[in-house]
Amino acid sequence: MRSLPDGGFCETTCVPHRGLGGVRNLETQHLIEKLAVPRWQCTVKFRLKEACGASSVRLRPWWGALNPRGRQEGRRDLEQIHHTLVIDTAGPGFTDVTAQVAAWLRSIGARDGLLTAFIRHTSASLTIQENADPDVLRDLKEFFRRIVPDDSPWIVHRIEGPDDMPAHIKTALTHTSLSVPVTQGKLALGTWQGIFLFEHRSAAHRRDVVLHVTGE
Repeated sequence: MRSLPDGGFCETTCVPHRGLGGVRNLETQHLIEKLAVPRWQCTVKFRLKEACGASSVRLRPWWGALNPRGRQEGRRDLEQIHHTLVIDTAGPGFTDVTAQVAAWLRSIGARDGLLTAFIRHTSASLTIQENADPDVLRDLKEFFRRIVPDDSPWIVHRIEGPDDMPAHIKTALTHTSLSVPVTQGKLALGTWQGIFLFEHRSAAHRRDVVLHVTGE
């Protein structure tokens, strides 16, 4: 790996492993070194060199730094960063997580981009709903209780309790991930919109929500 004279870039060349499938089944093995600069991390960009069948790996910093080449062309490098929120629920119902998400965006200095929120569970989900009248959330909770009641006689999977399979079905009917635009550092939600974690189990649980933002 060698340094380049264009503002701290590094470049290395890797030789792919050629199996019986030839170039159609390339398995590139590469060594990536992070740049030794505080708060900098690296993005990886692959460029296939058809002439020799190798890959060039370019590393560059991503905390709002401008590529010197991009500066000349008027382009900014996109940044990516992620974080996990740990949310304690109080049993079935909705937990508003909008404030925690917005606080994280402020803490990283986000400007413009796209936020993805992903819940790492199969018995809870995410939704965007009205944040003004709590009756909306109560009605939604009652609706899902009625369409998949815990005592449904046709349910076979009961090893984790009578509420477990209904919770899986409710998750399948809703969402495990959401995308929200970020503009000028703020979530581009409507006036009455909020991001909610929808708990489907009867007991309190600790849930992980992974946040990922791409942008400037």
